[in-house]
Amino acid sequence: MPRTISALLGLALLLAQGAGSAAEFAFAAMGDAPYNPEERARMEALLASLAHQPVAFAVHVGDIKSGHGLCADAVFADRRALLDASPVPLVLLPGDNDWTDCDRFLSGGYAPEERLAKLRALFFTAPHSLGRRSLPLERDAVRADGCCPENARWWHEGVLFLALHVVGSRDNRGDGKQAKAEFTARRAAVLAWLTESFAQARARQAPAAVVLIHANPSLQRATPSPAYESLLEALRAEVQAFVHPVLLVHGDTHQHRVDRPWPDTNLLRLEVPGSPDVAWVKVLVRPGAATPFVVQAPQRP
Repeated sequence: MPRTISALLGLALLLAQGAGSAAEFAFAAMGDAPYNPEERARMEALLASLAHQPVAFAVHVGDIKSGHGLCADAVFADRRALLDASPVPLVLLPGDNDWTDCDRFLSGGYAPEERLAKLRALFFTAPHSLGRRSLPLERDAVRADGCCPENARWWHEGVLFLALHVVGSRDNRGDGKQAKAEFTARRAAVLAWLTESFAQARARQAPAAVVLIHANPSLQRATPSPAYESLLEALRAEVQAFVHPVLLVHGDTHQHRVDRPWPDTNLLRLEVPGSPDVAWVKVLVRPGAATPFVVQAPQRP
């Protein structure tokens, strides 16, 4: 056999072996808790219980306090300590309660953008997750306005995991016809990160992808909210171009569900439970399988 043909066959064999060598794994998904001291105690127990679970890492999709809870530095520091005690790597996303709603009187009347800057400094500067064991993360480049290191991605057994800063409360877009400058800049960064990440997934022939956001963007609405319209348009396009299965994980509306809101695509949606239900959901991932995501029932401490 000619050497060139033999080398090509060997390369093809290695690629085939690599594609089939990805192992099954599981991760924990949670969000929208804790909202009060009692829930904090349950969250502490929940995180401790993960030490006895076969999960590679955990994701918290945002809202580490209630929408009317104080947004003080001490509260943020407490939540940092709570989540950093996770026995498995934990990737956090921002939620609307964590900054956009901090201008409420009961939350302390803070400027939302100032609280967002504090969150970024405390939770999203390091190139790794929270937790006693950390997970390396690739973070988005920091712009002059501080946006957007909270956009992150990582790969596990060839599967893309993509965290995007999209929160409830209309994503801080505002009620007027003209969107706020903060929203406009952050949404541009989110869309660029989404496009770049799926381009990498296609180039790397990823068998599946997981997209993580906080907001429930109302995927089934005939006319999307202006706050989420551009995101949904871009996400649908990327899901269709990717071809392989995509899992969207979000929180925000505290209604646990697993469904297919876009039945003409390969998108599966998981909404995690939320306060007062402090729970986590185990997602079994089988890379390369026709149905790679098996979402189990919520588990509670």
